[in-house]
Amino acid sequence: MFFILSSYENSMSLMRRGKPVGFIAARQIRIIPILLTAIVANLWILSLAPMRENVSTAHFLAKMTLMPQVCNDEYLDPVMWTPQIEMTFCAKLVGLFQLSELKRYFLGRGSLLAICLCICQTLNAMQSTHDEAA
Repeated sequence: MFFILSSYENSMSLMRRGKPVGFIAARQIRIIPILLTAIVANLWILSLAPMRENVSTAHFLAKMTLMPQVCNDEYLDPVMWTPQIEMTFCAKLVGLFQLSELKRYFLGRGSLLAICLCICQTLNAMQSTHDEAA
C-alpha cells in the first residue's frame, strides 16, 4: 500500500515540478543522507559485535551504492531493499514524464501499473533464483 500511495504522490510531484532533474534531486536529498548514515551506523555496530564478520572494501562500496544486488551483494539490513525499488521507479517515472505519458491519465497510470507489476515479477524471480542458489 505504501508504494502505491508513494508512486501516486511521486507522479503528482513530478508533474507539479515539471522538471525531472529537480524531482530526482529532491528524492535523493530526502533518501540518500539518512540511508548512508544508517548503513555506516550498521557497519560500525556490526564491527563491535564479538563474532563479527569483516566487511571488505568491495562489499562496503557495494552497500553504499544503495543497490547492492546490482553489484551481486546482499543488503546490510533486510529493510534496505526499498531504495533500489524507489530509484528504479523514479527512473521509470521520469521516462514516462519525458514521453508525456503522465498527462494521459489512463495510459500514463496504466503504464505505471504495468511497470510496477513487471518490476515486482522480476524481483520475485530474482529472489527465488537467489534463494535456490543459496
